[in-house]
Amino acid sequence: KGILKFEYSIATPQVYTHKFEINEPQHHYYNVGLWSGGDSNNFLLDILFYKNNNVLNIGYHSTRIGISEYNEDRQYMDDISMENLKKRDVAYLFYNKYLLKGLYLSFKLSSYYTSNLYLDDNFLDFLIGIQYNIEI
Repeated sequence: KGILKFEYSIATPQVYTHKFEINEPQHHYYNVGLWSGGDSNNFLLDILFYKNNNVLNIGYHSTRIGISEYNEDRQYMDDISMENLKKRDVAYLFYNKYLLKGLYLSFKLSSYYTSNLYLDDNFLDFLIGIQYNIEI
């Protein structure tokens, strides 16, 4: 058994911004809603396999972030130079292993390729987790 998931979203520059700073849709400087804010596009591709309560997920997520600003005349990503464009591409492998009733062990390996977003542009991320009473 398996599932193929595909998602694509575009947010114009005027989304998640306001002409008055106090009305910005943020919580402690993090966007509320779409994590990448306005003037961005997101692409997600996931392939999930299920067998005996175990889950294998192979995926790819790509994000491009421009400058979100309140300006009715601006078009989507039209005035952004390549130096200001924030990029994030993530390829990942996730495995959720069923141990016993309600107990799971999770492994995730992600490879990040970024620019203008984090302190390090390219890095690996490894996660090990234990879940109890959380069904996937």
